[in-house]
Amino acid sequence: MLLTFVVLAGLAVLVAHRVPHGRLHGIVRATLHTSDQFGVRFVILLIAALVGLSVMLDLDMLLGAFVAGAIWRIIMARAPEKDAAEVESKIEGLAFGFLVPVFFLYTGVTFDLQALLTSPSAMSLVPVFLLALLVIRGSAAQLSAPAGASGRDRAALGLLAATGLPIIVAVTAIGVDQDMLDSGTAAALVGAGMLSVLLYPLIGMTLRGDRAQVAGPRLADQTTLGEL
Repeated sequence: MLLTFVVLAGLAVLVAHRVPHGRLHGIVRATLHTSDQFGVRFVILLIAALVGLSVMLDLDMLLGAFVAGAIWRIIMARAPEKDAAEVESKIEGLAFGFLVPVFFLYTGVTFDLQALLTSPSAMSLVPVFLLALLVIRGSAAQLSAPAGASGRDRAALGLLAATGLPIIVAVTAIGVDQDMLDSGTAAALVGAGMLSVLLYPLIGMTLRGDRAQVAGPRLADQTTLGEL
């Protein structure tokens, strides 16, 4: 089922790359400041379709939402920059004002804290996974560091890139459903992801001296890209 979803998602991405988008861009531009809001509605339709497909294939709905976001990014890549920025602003308002809080609420409700607290081995894995996120993702992020970046900036980049929760939640849910992960290990992975979102951006922003941003770093900067 997962392979089927990957194939269908790949075909959708290929079509998004090759099909002309001029007419679609025109409709989006014409409805940017009207009650139609075609751009926003099209994104919601795209998400609903791919989330529905992932649910039909008995996969985590986050996978469908992720692919929908990637396809929309491809479609708008060739749109006028101003139009793309306006649509993205509207989508961000919907995402960060409603969808992201719902996602984290869902994560908290489904988080198996009991399995974590009752298993000393699972508890001991949390700091291991937290460190692994920093080492693996933080090291890989150095490849995208701009030329001439200072050591402090590189360290902050590694910390921000080491955050991860949405993809961890999706993968562990699949692993538990397929009996490839036990509940304790899955809870340890999700717990490490939660701690990475709480701690790494705070440390990274403090290292850079961006104290004004420490109080409320954007989740999009913490978890992308991409993941959500």
